[in-house]
Amino acid sequence: MLRPFIEGHIFDDWIRYWTSFEFAANPPYLLDSYIELMPMNEFGLRIGQQWTPLSRHEYFGPQEILFPEWAPVAEYFWTGRDKGITALGNIGEGKFEYWAGVYSGTPLRQFIAIDGNWVLEGRVTVSPMGPVAPKEFVYIVEDEVPFRLSFTLQGYVGSIESAEENFNSSSFRFDVTGTGERQDKGAVAADVWVQGGPVAALVEGYYRQTDPEGAQEWNSMGVWGQAGVMVVDRTVDVGVRANLLDASDDLDNDMFASIEGQVGFYPVHTQNLQFKLRYGYAHQEDPGVEGAPLFTVPGDHQLITAQLMLAF
Repeated sequence: MLRPFIEGHIFDDWIRYWTSFEFAANPPYLLDSYIELMPMNEFGLRIGQQWTPLSRHEYFGPQEILFPEWAPVAEYFWTGRDKGITALGNIGEGKFEYWAGVYSGTPLRQFIAIDGNWVLEGRVTVSPMGPVAPKEFVYIVEDEVPFRLSFTLQGYVGSIESAEENFNSSSFRFDVTGTGERQDKGAVAADVWVQGGPVAALVEGYYRQTDPEGAQEWNSMGVWGQAGVMVVDRTVDVGVRANLLDASDDLDNDMFASIEGQVGFYPVHTQNLQFKLRYGYAHQEDPGVEGAPLFTVPGDHQLITAQLMLAF
């Protein structure tokens, strides 16, 4: 991925802006673009196209996560990017954080809202011993890592009609139209974050109900977890991550499971320059049902990744 961005403030430090792009696509497209009004730590507003608050893991940028990309289960349940307003803040010097937003149900590259689409979403994080670090390999960027425990409860409800994009030869633009396929969805999730010394670990669990218009509803459940351990002071770590997903409780033999192992090298002791070598194995069961909501194609999958991450 290649994601250039522009950020700064207008008039005062509490009026901030952020615009980023995804260049690893043809054509490139707008990723995030919002204004953030944060007159106090306890309350602020984020207005525009933005990443939605479900999943603490998905809130991290690509340079802040332990593995080369986000966890498969988190990606499956995350509500993605949307356009709307988020209220956010932290109380007690980061011991209590919250996000609550209303969104239009228009994902990336869709700038026309479909009537009846909406999403309400929220997340609260409690860190009784103080806030955890804003990255998953804190032991690399800090000399001393205090012990912290942090807990999150989160969820969303919404109604979304999928859309199609077609080229209009008369206006020379792409028109967005609804497909007539609407789904009402609701989900709850929780996570536990632990950090201390040379170790940082995160576990998330999800439960989602999907109710398609004119069809039978189904429920999805998933859990994933990871741990990173520093083995050379602020320079080398090892990581392990596992995922388990049951895409539909109405199907048999539809489980997805994966396990990954990784070695990371951080030559300048920051997130700005990283080298990572990862091996992953996954298996997707085959329920033998046409159009089943699986995570990936059935069978065994293996992945080797050699990654150079440069962030500045």
